[in-house]
Amino acid sequence: MIKRILTISGTTLLLAFTAMAADEVPKFEVSADYSFAHFDPARNFLKVKNLNGGGGAFTMNFGNYFGVKADFQGYGSSNFGYTLPSGATLPNGTVTASPTTGTLQGNLFTYTFGPVIKKHTGFFQPFGEVLLGAAHSNTYANVFKNIYGASASNNNNGFAMVVGGGIDLRLNRTITIRPVEADYLLTRFGSTFVPPASTGLPSISTQNQNSFRYLAGVDFTFGGGK
Repeated sequence: MIKRILTISGTTLLLAFTAMAADEVPKFEVSADYSFAHFDPARNFLKVKNLNGGGGAFTMNFGNYFGVKADFQGYGSSNFGYTLPSGATLPNGTVTASPTTGTLQGNLFTYTFGPVIKKHTGFFQPFGEVLLGAAHSNTYANVFKNIYGASASNNNNGFAMVVGGGIDLRLNRTITIRPVEADYLLTRFGSTFVPPASTGLPSISTQNQNSFRYLAGVDFTFGGGK
């Protein structure tokens, strides 16, 4: 009888411990954030641009540490002026014959998906992620429009990759504060634009854009946690 009682008690404690461990991990996370992007257009006639924006993400967790995340961010920028002095070198090596000035606006949107590794227990909850997807920007279309007189470019959409991580501060079972997330952002608007023949200017091929982004916001958890 004692052995049976001990067996039943041990089994009950094991099941309770397992349920508690499983209950500590939320099934879903929904976040809203402010985001800053240090966007490098990768052209020596365009300056690096600081973009302010924001967005959100949705994460589905599987087990104690692994999750799958969908992340959506958008950034806008104000108009700014640029000047190409006579003798400026374009990305393909061509040298401008006369000064060129103008103004343009650039924005950036990213849509990425991928795995997240996160510690879901305790007050401090660090995480890391690798996300792949797509990006959209009107920067290049505006450049071509202002410099070449073209109305559009065929490289407004490109590949995007986000690699980085951050830390969450757990306030209660449903709310965590995200003071910092820092990511390397790679975009690849890799296509060739052929300017109008009347301009006499050569084709220009885009390259990779190596940028940085910072996020801060709040994360809401559902379907678990204590």
